[in-house]
Amino acid sequence: MTDLCLAATCHDPRGVFAQGVVDSSSTFSAAFASMVVNATTETAPATLDALRRAHPGVVVAEHPAGSIGIGTARRDAVAAGVRTGCSRIMYSDLDHVMRWATKAPVEMVEVLSRPQDADVVVVGRSAEALGMEPERLRATESVVNKVMALALGLDQQWDFMIATRILGRETASLLVEQCREESIANDVVWPLFAAGEGKTLAYVPADGLAFRARDDYSAAADERDGDVLEWVTRVTMANHHVQAMLQYLPTRGAGAAVSPSPSGRTG
Repeated sequence: MTDLCLAATCHDPRGVFAQGVVDSSSTFSAAFASMVVNATTETAPATLDALRRAHPGVVVAEHPAGSIGIGTARRDAVAAGVRTGCSRIMYSDLDHVMRWATKAPVEMVEVLSRPQDADVVVVGRSAEALGMEPERLRATESVVNKVMALALGLDQQWDFMIATRILGRETASLLVEQCREESIANDVVWPLFAAGEGKTLAYVPADGLAFRARDDYSAAADERDGDVLEWVTRVTMANHHVQAMLQYLPTRGAGAAVSPSPSGRTG
């Protein structure tokens, strides 16, 4: 029996996730021992109702949209996951894990049921899945992934930008208690913080993971690459992630480089 808890965040004012929750529920029950969702109060009633029926052990918490950053919402979801007593917590934005559950349920259950020795398992899109993503994502996210590979000394690039992580209980508690990143940049900050604390990292690529803008959850294809503002958003987001990494990277000056301390702050 799995001992994995799904800790997800959800903001769905238009109710476009409701059917996806229903379609994912059997896969969720197969993959997770428990499930906690930190949803905004603005999320449509149909989605909230579906969530409350999505898993026998589901807990749905609510907070007003905009009252906290997405990083804080994710941290609060992970904290709720720790309280379930599960030995491992997988955090994900709800739409990502739902799309995986409906597109590739066999792969999802198989990947999540594997024994994991690492403290942090980054679950990302495979090369094939990334190749099918919109151009604006491939052009901007590859920069973030390259910088992360250099920062962590990886011999190949991992996909850090789909926001799906499996955390050991101790590591999840550490991140909740000591890493205060409040923005979406915890995509990169959490692995860097964990590595600075001596935690082990591993990577698992998945074919079934894919991105869609929230309101395009059920769309057959992404058609936003021709929108200049969508490009501005993705460039800005990539820059925000890279800026958030700086506190964990060596500094260069007149003297020797200063390595980051275990707390993630440079001396």
